[in-house]
Amino acid sequence: MNVKEPTWTSKGNLAYSFREVNKYADGRLTMLDRDVVEEFLDCKLEGIEIPEDISKEQLVEAFCQYVEDDYYEWLKDNFKSFFDHRNPDWEWIREKIKNQ
Repeated sequence: MNVKEPTWTSKGNLAYSFREVNKYADGRLTMLDRDVVEEFLDCKLEGIEIPEDISKEQLVEAFCQYVEDDYYEWLKDNFKSFFDHRNPDWEWIREKIKNQ
């Protein structure tokens, strides 16, 4: 199955791409494209020394799992903000839709 997802460009800008959905061994879906996250971390961690006992792959995977684990909470927080704690400002939402 292909899904549209937010990703980061090598310059740290938000973009959208389609990718094949992957799963962890326990069946949970992975949401982030590991290659894009690696590029993002390369850009953002420039000048920061990573300990030798931590591989780039381990760092990328740990960061992705951290983000994916927190994703649901992030969605709930953004839902509250976007829909103004269940009192939506429909004019503001129309403007968001218009400016897409």
